[in-house]
Amino acid sequence: MKEYAEPTESAEIKEKSTNTQTNETKVSKKTATTTSDTDAMDCEEDEYKEDSLEMATMTFRERMNYKKELQRKRIAKMDSKEKRSYILNYYKWHIIIGLFAVVCLAYAGRVIYRMTWPTLLELAIVNNYNETDPTKYITDSYREYYELDDKNFIEIYGSLNDITATEDTTEVGLTMSNYQTIGYYNMYDMLDVIICDEAALHLFVSTDDTTAIDLSMDTDLYKQIEDYVITMSDPKGIKNEGKPYNVALDISDTEFVKECDLSYSKVYLLIPSTKYTDNENTINFIKFVFGL
Repeated sequence: MKEYAEPTESAEIKEKSTNTQTNETKVSKKTATTTSDTDAMDCEEDEYKEDSLEMATMTFRERMNYKKELQRKRIAKMDSKEKRSYILNYYKWHIIIGLFAVVCLAYAGRVIYRMTWPTLLELAIVNNYNETDPTKYITDSYREYYELDDKNFIEIYGSLNDITATEDTTEVGLTMSNYQTIGYYNMYDMLDVIICDEAALHLFVSTDDTTAIDLSMDTDLYKQIEDYVITMSDPKGIKNEGKPYNVALDISDTEFVKECDLSYSKVYLLIPSTKYTDNENTINFIKFVFGL
């Protein structure tokens, strides 16, 4: 019987070496092919690369035409996909800046357009501690009453609380108090109407923030709302020389107040001192509240 000798260790090493050389040869060929393709692409790119020395002797117009011609040649050798990719990459900042400019112009146009909208009403609601916000009801019902669209402004100033007769109207701090905020709106003609409770009413009766009801409207309108007029006098004896005057309108029982759902039952309407005249918005709101 013949005995077959097992392959020696040197034969195994020789076989592995042969396999390794074969793999290295394949990799070398692949690398050579890739390098060759890359070199070809680099040659094509170099062919259409801008020549700085040549451009230095050109005029501005010639440089622009030279760049355009190189770009045209680059694009001519590309397929559709490469062209789209090249154009998007080449013009990406132009596209980004263009889109940004369009957005800015659209926003500016919207702002300018909205500046042409009229302001129908600027109303301050004082000392309302209810969580329900009457803003939507007021804006919607007011526009509906006068059959208006929403191309206008109705500003409701809320959160003006803790305004009472004990307010120190002479105090000046680093920040404005709610009472001073109302004074600011009033001074810069940003207020048509003040709605408040009895506590705030006793403060305003002594300040220059409001004007007399009967002096702010024509006789015919005053006669229609005369029964709702509240007459008081300044306990300090300063405003109107301490004599009684028509300080506010009691609007507590109106449908408007019921729908607003304020945190107090006695509700008063006051006219800011800047609306003594030229007060169309104020008068329109009074008519709205009383359904006139």
